[in-house]
Order: sequence, then C-alpha cells, then structure tokens
Amino acid sequence: MFPSRPVSSDPASSSTAHQREAAVELLIAGRAGPTFVLDPAIDNVLGRAAEALVVLPDRLASRVHAALRFDPAANEWTLRDLGSRNGTWLGGTRVTTATLTDGAVLRVGTSELVFHLAAPTDAPPHAPEGMRLVRCGPVGRFEGVALKRSASSADGVRWQLLLYQAGIRLLASRTIRDVIGTSLELAAEHCGGASFGWFRAGADRLDPVCVVPPGCDLMELVAVDPVRRVIDEGQAAWIHVEPRDGQRHGAHELVCIPVTERRRGDAVLAAAAPGGSFRDADFDFLVALASLASAACAGRAEDVGGGGDFDDDPTSLHTVPLDPLQEVPEGTLALSAEAAEALVREPRPGATDQRVGACVTGASTLRLDEWQRVLVIEALRRAGGSVPNAANELGISRATLYRKLEAFGLTRAAE
Repeated sequence: MFPSRPVSSDPASSSTAHQREAAVELLIAGRAGPTFVLDPAIDNVLGRAAEALVVLPDRLASRVHAALRFDPAANEWTLRDLGSRNGTWLGGTRVTTATLTDGAVLRVGTSELVFHLAAPTDAPPHAPEGMRLVRCGPVGRFEGVALKRSASSADGVRWQLLLYQAGIRLLASRTIRDVIGTSLELAAEHCGGASFGWFRAGADRLDPVCVVPPGCDLMELVAVDPVRRVIDEGQAAWIHVEPRDGQRHGAHELVCIPVTERRRGDAVLAAAAPGGSFRDADFDFLVALASLASAACAGRAEDVGGGGDFDDDPTSLHTVPLDPLQEVPEGTLALSAEAAEALVREPRPGATDQRVGACVTGASTLRLDEWQRVLVIEALRRAGGSVPNAANELGISRATLYRKLEAFGLTRAAE
C-alpha cells in the first residue's frame, strides 16, 4: 500500500510524476492483500492471462478482462472493460469506461480490488550523511514484484514454495502475537540478516515488541535519528550505513518494511546485517513477508503493533531478554536468553509441521483457500500448466494439487 507521503528512490522524479502514481490493492476474502503499482505508460491489464499485471485465479474473470490506463491530457486514471464475459464493475455499477478516484472499488469476476492514488511529495528522498539508500520507496512499489519473483532468478526456483508455506503459516495464526512470532521465525530462517525485530510505530519512536537474537543491537541501530526519518516516511527501505567516528558500529545495512493495515502504518519489520550481507532476494522476501503479515493482521481487533496482546508466558514468544539494569519499554515481553535463543535454533524434525497443523485447526483468520488459489495459479503459470512441475514448486504431491484444482474449479489451461 502507498503510505501517506510516498517518495521515490529516483532523484529525477518530479511531483508531477508522483501525481500519476497509482496502485490496485487485491482484496483477499475482503481483507487487504498485495498491492500492484500501475504503469502510467501502458494498459495495466487485469485477468487470468499470465501476461496480466494482476493474474486473477478467478473462474468468472476473462483472460484479458479489464485495463487501467493513465490519461496525461486529463491527468486522470481510467478503467476500461476489454469485452469480458461477465463485465467490469466499479462501485457496484457495471461500466464500459469510467474515471477512477482514490479508494474506488473494482470488481472483476468475483475478485475485488481497491484503486489508490499516491499523494504528491514535495521532494525526492534524501539519504542523510553517511547513509546510502540502496532501495527505498512505497511498499506498493515493491510488493507486486516481490510476490511474483521470476523463476529465472537465482532464488526464484523455490520462491513460490516459500511464499506458499509462509502464507499458510502466517494466515493460520490465531493472534497478532502468533503473526509476529511466525514472521520473525521466517525472516531469521530465509534472510541473510544477523538480527530481526518487530517494532510498534509510535508518535515519535519505535517501541520494540520482539527482537532476536538476545543481546543484539538492532534497537540501537533503528533508533538513530537519520534512520528514523526514513522510517517515519512509511517507506520500505534498504539502507547502507557507513561507520562514523566515535561510534562502535562498523558498516552495516538495515531493511525496514512497514506492516500496515490498509493505508495506515502500525508496525515495522526490521532486519540488520554487516555491510554487503543483504541481497535483492532478502529485501524482496521481507517485503513479501510484510505483505502477508499485513493480510494476516487485517481486520483484527488487536493492535497490529503488538501492544496489549502479550501475556507473561515465557514460552509464548521470543523477544527482548530482560536486563534488570535497563528499563524495558512498555508492552515489550522480556524473556530469558534460553527462550529467545529458541528462535534461531534448528527446529526439531516435524516440530514446525505439528505446530502449523495445530494452528490451522479451528483457526478464525483469513480464508486460506483464497491465498492458496493465488499461489497455485502462479505456480501453474510458471510451470507452463505442468501439474507435476507446479506441485514440485509448491512442495505438495500431484494428487493434492489435482484435488485443489478440482476444489478451486480451475483447469490447467487457466491457470
């Protein structure tokens, strides 16, 4: 989703260009899903076709269903139906062509998307002295790419399997606490960072809710004023920080991704590593992870920042270790070093599957079948319709994938 004050990592971009920026947010079971940034220079197609901007695993959507395009003369975005069988709907009304306004709800088949305009910005982002913005911009600018990472990339072969399993684990979480714990477990397992944390976004500071491993300096790194200025903008940011005189930290990198509910930033998923440790794949995974976590948090009465959701059970979450000489921020659960180290320890064989299986049973969360459909359709697209290859990407058996195809009403050609 776009933050309230988006910026671009391209210094040459102007406020006029930002006024053209827009995105569509896919709703999953009526709740916030991934965001796809629109290109003002082309027709942004919605439909079942593999070349569409948003590939919809929807039986009632046409392969090439509708398109969104920017009209520079009128300085507005328009929606156009492309001769679909079931029509394109805007705000409950069937349309052939219509002008889009911020917050408009589109329906294609049974899929709903929300149109968002990016607010103009006064200036491009400026990297503070001693820092370099490796990648920086609204989350929506990176989400679509991160969630559909190319299979031809070095890490792309396992990408859909990873997101499929991550989505199931996150969306099966019963509480915000479960979402936080699972997010950090996944980040620690699949990213090249040295420390990871979930922070509640306050008015003038980031309060640590969960930080691992124990004794790490992540809280200190994200609290530096220049870093906070970047985070306060609500950006997804990968920041390279050079060592400075008088500081004990060497060159290091930070990745900070806002975890939002709709367009409001409530929390930040952060990771730190020595300089040169992070890769593009790490950044993309953290963006995708934050997107999935946002969807898992959406619609809950609990605080997405984690406040008020923690109890005194020392085994319930791996968080900041207790130091009797240091004041612990309000709302932060303090654990023993042994409990916190469990996060980075190798899991017992079968332990994760058993825990996930228990969480899925009776969980009252997002509809997992909707996320499964999205990932199944993408796996089939990448596999050229081959069920064995798609099943291999998803980490499930052919028989299971055939059952899912039947349950979702999909055929291999749709797909």
